[in-house]
Amino acid sequence: CRFCCAVWRCWLGRTSVWCDPVMKTFLLFLATAGFLPLAPSLVHASSCSDFTDPDDCTDHKYLGVHTCSYCETQRECHEVGSVYDDCANKCCASHATLSVCEASTYEEIDHRSCSGWVNATVWQNTGTDYTWPEQTAGATNGAGVALLFSGGGARAYTCAMGQVRALTAMGLMDGNTFEYIASSSGGSWFSSVYTYYQSGAADDAQLLGPYIAPENLTTAELEVMPDGCMGASPQTSLYEQVVKYTAETAVSLSYTIHDVWISAVAHCYLEPFGITTDDLFAWTEANAASIREANGNLADYSIITPQSDRPYLVMQGTLLGPSDAHPFMEGNESYQVLDMAAFATGLPYSMETTYLSSNGDTTTVATGGLTETFAYGGAAPAAGLGTAAFAELSLPIPDRPFTLPRAVGISSMAPSSLFSTTSTDYTEIEEQIWDAAGATEAVTMLVGDGGDVENYGVISMLQRKMTKLVVNINCVTPLNPDWDPAIQPVPTSSDIDGYVPALFGIPTEADEGYSLIYNQVFDSAEFSALATAMLAAQEAGDGIVIPQTLVTVQNDFMGIDAGHEVQVLWKYTTLPTNWYDALPAELRAEIESGSSGKYKNFPHYETLTQLELSAEQVMLLANLEAWVMFANEELIRSFLAQ
Repeated sequence: CRFCCAVWRCWLGRTSVWCDPVMKTFLLFLATAGFLPLAPSLVHASSCSDFTDPDDCTDHKYLGVHTCSYCETQRECHEVGSVYDDCANKCCASHATLSVCEASTYEEIDHRSCSGWVNATVWQNTGTDYTWPEQTAGATNGAGVALLFSGGGARAYTCAMGQVRALTAMGLMDGNTFEYIASSSGGSWFSSVYTYYQSGAADDAQLLGPYIAPENLTTAELEVMPDGCMGASPQTSLYEQVVKYTAETAVSLSYTIHDVWISAVAHCYLEPFGITTDDLFAWTEANAASIREANGNLADYSIITPQSDRPYLVMQGTLLGPSDAHPFMEGNESYQVLDMAAFATGLPYSMETTYLSSNGDTTTVATGGLTETFAYGGAAPAAGLGTAAFAELSLPIPDRPFTLPRAVGISSMAPSSLFSTTSTDYTEIEEQIWDAAGATEAVTMLVGDGGDVENYGVISMLQRKMTKLVVNINCVTPLNPDWDPAIQPVPTSSDIDGYVPALFGIPTEADEGYSLIYNQVFDSAEFSALATAMLAAQEAGDGIVIPQTLVTVQNDFMGIDAGHEVQVLWKYTTLPTNWYDALPAELRAEIESGSSGKYKNFPHYETLTQLELSAEQVMLLANLEAWVMFANEELIRSFLAQ
């Protein structure tokens, strides 16, 4: 009885003094001869776990018998008969008779079908002569013109809707005029829906809503949000959704605090237009098909593609720093621009960045490289690219797939800048980051709002050597009419949106947690002329739309070369007197009532405290922004035609 009990315990893999190598070999013989069914554990795991090389694992023998199998999905060596021996899609290899692996060697595994791994292209660049996957694939039209939308919550979302409403009416959103759309934060709420909406609106006209001239803007007109118009989204409280999804983390084993913001944003802005939290995104149906063909385990994944004739969309986020180094020393943040798009996501250039924690410790991380977006954010591959410019690598599937809502959530994670320098990590979003050249181990990094470092997308577009930028600055800060740049060349934070002077290397009183110290891409001497022209345009009453020709200065931290000439059309949110004077008297009186009326802070609705806007607030602001584009149509057409 004692012997039989020992045999049974050994066959089950339980600890037993009788379960020695001789007993194991005896059981292997009995099972091979058919006297025993397949054992769940015939060799103690420690005898296999020492092997990290797949070939050494599968060739391992004990007393002449193969005892180990290699599971590709777990990327580990295991005993024959263990639960890992039956890998998903049979992504395992073993020479053992008892193994259920379909491949006898590691090389015979069909890695494309392994459930825990995906095959994805990774790119790297040396220097700043960047190769962009979307351009190589022919996904852009080569026009060299980018349309940019700043961050700013529901305000920025609404402004962008009005601006594109007008540009569409002008025939400029035809697929030929603009090569790129770049966006950050609330601008990404708009651009993602505009680019990828799957349902909810029959066409762009319904999505964007009708234009109403100022003289026709009555209260009755403003109270009605047209069916299918994306202007309805800000009426859903984002903060209520954050509370709802936070509560879910208390009862869910798979849902974490890091998913809260992404889910809340998706509920308010994306899901009404058929974009779900499970949707991966590609640029064409052929692109989506190639992803599925290279990865049989993604056959059932939803991969959505954009509406036709859209400029290629690049959403901007921020790499804040390693989670282990959090919180960071305030004023010493080394934030980097995170480029997120359909073909690839990451940093186009490689660099080592040192992060300073609040306790004085330093952490240096090597970053760089672009990864096919569906595979971004997972653990490092077995080896990086080395000196190759690009290659298809086998990558672990990320714990959280890099879906379109995830990209949008990262781009708009406004609280991240505040939390990055405090001990709390409430709703922070994390990604696994590794250097494409010499990937050995991934670093868990905090990621956040594009506005944490550069709120317009200018840097991403300059890296792509665009020759023209239309920059829509849909900001919370009104241009101060009493500011004189000739007398006060360095503005205060209440004179102008701080991201504008930062691009010229002009220091301002940046909001807490933002890191604008590395943003200079233009000569400081050019800023005063821009500010003066903006003030003059505001005084003229048709809105602030200013063309300017600039040349880049060297910025090694952001990977920008000196000497690239670019024409910029700056569009800055203001309350134009000519539009305002055309409004019905009743509506003007309502606006003038300020905080006690319906249109508090109009048109500069607060970014964080006015995330929920009424139909009237949205309709009024969107029509204002459309009017400014129409009022400056000749200038816009002339700029684009040069």
